[in-house]
Amino acid sequence: MVLDQTPRTDTYHVDGDRLLTKEDGTSHLSYANLAVALIDEVGPQAPQTHIAVAD
Repeated sequence: MVLDQTPRTDTYHVDGDRLLTKEDGTSHLSYANLAVALIDEVGPQAPQTHIAVAD
């Protein structure tokens, strides 16, 4: 998983308890998209579970 400072894209993918990878096996998430995903996906309405997030 690569975290970097690329600009926010307003798109990210969410899945269960597994690493999300591209066809070439890499996984990427910007800090900006991670922050948005945390706000969107973690909250009182969210079930108590693990989630995976990637650009």
